[in-house]
Amino acid sequence: MAYRFTNTDKWSDAWFSNLKPTEKLLFNYLCDNCDIAGFIEINVKLWASFIGTDSRTIEGALKGLARGLIYSNTNDCIYIRTFL
Repeated sequence: MAYRFTNTDKWSDAWFSNLKPTEKLLFNYLCDNCDIAGFIEINVKLWASFIGTDSRTIEGALKGLARGLIYSNTNDCIYIRTFL
């Protein structure tokens, strides 16, 4: 298990502070579960299960996070822009 430190400055970042609560929770989940380079395989059903919501809510949250994410050409992986 990897231990990670979180960037506490994110709470004063305009982009992050304007996110809806589910979007903030998903963003934190993605940062906590991506690999060491900031990539994570898309698994909406699993994310919804861990966060305690449904797939439709996760898909909506991903749209809200669009500015902070880059999708692979095959749309099966996400890169978190600000992870590194």
